[in-house]
Amino acid sequence: MAVTAGLICCAAVGIGFYGNSETNDGVFQLLYALDHASQTLTGIDSLVDSTTLQMQGALEQHLAQLNELLASRGDYLQTLKFTQQLAGSIVLQLQGLPAWRGVSADLTELSGQVAYVEYYRWLAYLLFFILVLTVCLLACLGLAKHSRCLLVM
Repeated sequence: MAVTAGLICCAAVGIGFYGNSETNDGVFQLLYALDHASQTLTGIDSLVDSTTLQMQGALEQHLAQLNELLASRGDYLQTLKFTQQLAGSIVLQLQGLPAWRGVSADLTELSGQVAYVEYYRWLAYLLFFILVLTVCLLACLGLAKHSRCLLVM
């Protein structure tokens, strides 16, 4: 009887540890994914902003220089004006892209909250495990000594 109870206790503890370990691994994978997504969205915003600034500044400056150089050539001026319109259209489209800064900040905040909850979940599990282990040890000790007092406790 005592051996069976001991085996059941050991199996329950093992299953509990395995489940807690898998949960902990899953939460850390979630935290990694949230941080990676936040960095990706921040990178997208950075690239869009830098491209927009380059399009507004450098490209328009170069097109203005070409306009001065080709002022005498009417056929090239028409192509140049079309290119300027396309550049303006691209700048407008880049400015119309949604900004991901808010989403990135929300993901970072969510990641912090999940890490906080996981820390206290892990601590609560360990405290619960100590309690269960104490009860199992008392039960095994009561079975081994044939003590009703320990079993009732």
